[in-house]
Amino acid sequence: MEKTAFIKEKIEEIRSKLARPCTEFQTGGFRPSGERTESWIGRVFLCRPDEAKPVTDNNGNPLYPLAQFYLPALPYVPDALKHITWLTVFMGSEFPEQTTSFPNPEYPDGTIEVCSNGEGWLIREYTADDEMVEYEFEQQGVPKPFPLKPIFRPMDFPLWDGGGVPMDIADEICELDNFDDEDNPNKLGYYDDIVGDEHCYMHKFGGYPSFCQSGVSFGEGFEFMFQISSDEKACFNVVDSGSMMFARNPEGRWHLYYDFY
Repeated sequence: MEKTAFIKEKIEEIRSKLARPCTEFQTGGFRPSGERTESWIGRVFLCRPDEAKPVTDNNGNPLYPLAQFYLPALPYVPDALKHITWLTVFMGSEFPEQTTSFPNPEYPDGTIEVCSNGEGWLIREYTADDEMVEYEFEQQGVPKPFPLKPIFRPMDFPLWDGGGVPMDIADEICELDNFDDEDNPNKLGYYDDIVGDEHCYMHKFGGYPSFCQSGVSFGEGFEFMFQISSDEKACFNVVDSGSMMFARNPEGRWHLYYDFY
């Protein structure tokens, strides 16, 4: 059934309020350039001279390369990361425990658990002023190393149920989503009419996190920055087709939350 002019206009209004740009990554399928300006999954080969040694977390456990990103070459990065030139990510042989707890603002009696930087994983930030040397950090075979090709996506939309839809817009959508009335020309379906195929589930900077379960807050002052997802080509599986989602606060602290199906 043809939608009315009212609902068509409402759909475009909601889409314009929710859309965020992001950089999506294609894994492999092209020859590596060999340049420092290339991003990788499963490989880290840059650090400061004093860091050219095996990586461990705060408890002395070994960490291995998960990804290396050269941010100036990306078509989009969040504003909070624009001062960063290289960003490297390490992880242990097992996924870290999400043990940093804080109150859930949506449920006063509940808590949210994330992983703090240095507890089973590690992010390192570098600016253009940092002296960088090439040092091939030992890999553990997973993920399998591949160069990443950045692709600009002008619109990424949030998943429902805690994925980033503001409450006022969610209330408006719920009023219009009369799922019992298939013949209603003013019916709005969130995934059919708003999201479509415009949510990026792969590795990305910006956009919205790809929660598999109900979405969570990353902590007061923390905002989603990027994610590393299950990747068949790189033989990387976040437990069961999940994603690792990284959030940062203005003081430069990082939190990690991951979930899966």
